[in-house]
Amino acid sequence: MMAMQRLPLASLAGSKFIRMFSSGDVVDEMIAYARTNSKNNYYQAIDILKSGLGFQQTGLNAGRLYLTQAEILADRSRWIDVSQLCRQAAAAASETQPSSPAEALIMAEVELSAALIGTRASLTQHKDAEAFQMAQQCLEVARKSFTATGAEDQRWQGLVLSHAIAALAQHAACDFETAAESFDEVMGIADHIDQRGSPNKPNRDHLIADALKHVGAFRLAQNRPSDAATLASRAVEAAKKAADAAKSSTKTNNNDEKEHDGSISTDPMQPPTLCAETAVDCRLLQAQAAMDTKDWESAENRLSEALSGAEELSSASNTASSIGGKPHPRVAIVLLLLANVYSRTGKVTLAEGLYREIVKILDLNPAVASSEPSIALGLGGGISGSGSGTLQLGLGPVHPSVSSLAAWRYAQLLTALPRRSTEATCWHQLAKELYDDAPLRRVLEPASVFGTLDHLQGKGDGGCGIVLDLMTRRALPRAPTDTTVVGA
Repeated sequence: MMAMQRLPLASLAGSKFIRMFSSGDVVDEMIAYARTNSKNNYYQAIDILKSGLGFQQTGLNAGRLYLTQAEILADRSRWIDVSQLCRQAAAAASETQPSSPAEALIMAEVELSAALIGTRASLTQHKDAEAFQMAQQCLEVARKSFTATGAEDQRWQGLVLSHAIAALAQHAACDFETAAESFDEVMGIADHIDQRGSPNKPNRDHLIADALKHVGAFRLAQNRPSDAATLASRAVEAAKKAADAAKSSTKTNNNDEKEHDGSISTDPMQPPTLCAETAVDCRLLQAQAAMDTKDWESAENRLSEALSGAEELSSASNTASSIGGKPHPRVAIVLLLLANVYSRTGKVTLAEGLYREIVKILDLNPAVASSEPSIALGLGGGISGSGSGTLQLGLGPVHPSVSSLAAWRYAQLLTALPRRSTEATCWHQLAKELYDDAPLRRVLEPASVFGTLDHLQGKGDGGCGIVLDLMTRRALPRAPTDTTVVGA
C-alpha cells in the first residue's frame, strides 16, 4: 500500500493542507500514486489528482497535477481533455513566482511538457494551426530557461525537445523545406559538445529519445533510409534508458550523487507511459527503414518487438474500456505496418486477418459511410457526418490520415484477391473520403502516395509512401520524388 493511501485527506484542515500542498511533498505522492495506479485504478488515480486541485487551482503544484491528468488521459485517447488540461497546466505553472533556481526549472519543465503533450494532441486532432502555436510556446519557454544557470542537462533537453516538436509540426504540415532546416538545427544542438566541460561527458541521449526519433522519421521522409536506420537505432537505446528511468525516481544522497529510490518518477519531463510509447515508436521507425530497403525479415522482427511493447503497454493500462472494449489504437498502428509486410511477402491470409482487426479497432465501416458517416467512423463522437454523405473530421483516436491509409491498404489487398472487387471498391471509396481530411493531399493524390489499387498484383505504381508516427497517431508525408518507395 502506497503512502498516498495513508494520507488523512479528509481530516486535514483546509489551511493546513494548503501549506502541505504548497511544499510539494504531498503533490509528489499524489503524482506518484496516480502514475502507478492509473493503469488498474484509473478513476481513483484521477480522483486523487482532483482532490489536490480542489485546494489550489493555480501555482506550480497545481500545474503539475493538471499535467499528470493530461498524461493519463492521453493514454485513453481523450484528446480534447488532454489539450484543455495542458493549457491549464501551463497557465497554472506560469503564475508561479519561483523562490529558487530549482523551482524556476521545474516551472519551466511543467510549461514545456504541457506544450509538448498539447502539440501532439493537436496534431492528432488535425488542429495543425493550434499545434504550430503550441510548438512556438514550447520554443519560447525552452529558450528562456536555457539562459538560466545550473541544471545544464535539463535545460539542454528542453531546447532539443522544443526544436524537435516545432520541426515535427512543420513536417506534418508538409512544409519540407522549413522542416529540413529545423531538424538540422535539432541535430546541431543535440550533438553539440560543450568545450568547457569534460571531454568524457556521459551520453545524454536518453533525455531526447523522442527528438532523435522525429529526426529519423524526417530522414526517412527524405528517402534516406540508411540515415533513418542509424538514428532509429540510436533512439531505441535512448528510449530504453528513458523508459527505465521513468519507472524509478532519483534522489540526491549525502555524496551529492543521484540514486534510484525504487518509487516511480514524478519528473514532469519523464511521464512513464509516454516514455514507454516512445520506445515502441522507435521500433516502428526501425521497421519502416527496413521496409524501405525491402529487408522484410528485419522489418517483421522489429514490428514483432513493437507489437509486444504496444500490447504490454495497452494491457497494463485498463484503457480498452475507454474505447468500447477494443484494443488500444496504438496496437492498430503497429498492425497496419505488419499487415503491409505480410501483403508484400505473399502472406495474404495473415494480412487480411490483420486488416480485419485494424478496421475493427478503428471502427471503420464503408458499408454505412455514405448514409451515416458518424457510424462508419464512430468511437462515440469521433468523426461525425453532416448528413450529406461527406465525412467531417471530429475527434477520433487517430488522425484521418491513418484511417485513410488503413482503408486504402485493405482495398489494395482485396483487389489482389479473387471475387473481392465489390468490397475493394467500398474500402477504396471510404479511403478517398478520409484522405480529403489529411494534409497529405497538399503533396499528391492518394494513389500517388499509397500506390495504385492494383500494385499488389505487380501492376501500377507503389506511390511515394508515408511515415507512420505513433506518438501523434498520424501518417507523416514523404517528400515527393520521381522514385517509388516500398515502405509504409
